[in-house]
Amino acid sequence: MYMGAVIGKNREHLNEIEQKTGATLKVYKKGSNSSLCIKGSIESQKRAIREVKETVVRPKASLLF
Repeated sequence: MYMGAVIGKNREHLNEIEQKTGATLKVYKKGSNSSLCIKGSIESQKRAIREVKETVVRPKASLLF
């Protein structure tokens, strides 16, 4: 459920986080498990992690569908 909120429809939310933070985000899926790789400068990684955490703690209703 959370990974879907983080990714967004057609990767919209990931793209938004990338543009906002300057980090590169890539999703890896293996079976039913998913992981998120965040690359970039230390500061851009921190900003991206903060954005992802905010999405998980308070997912936007539009991101859940």
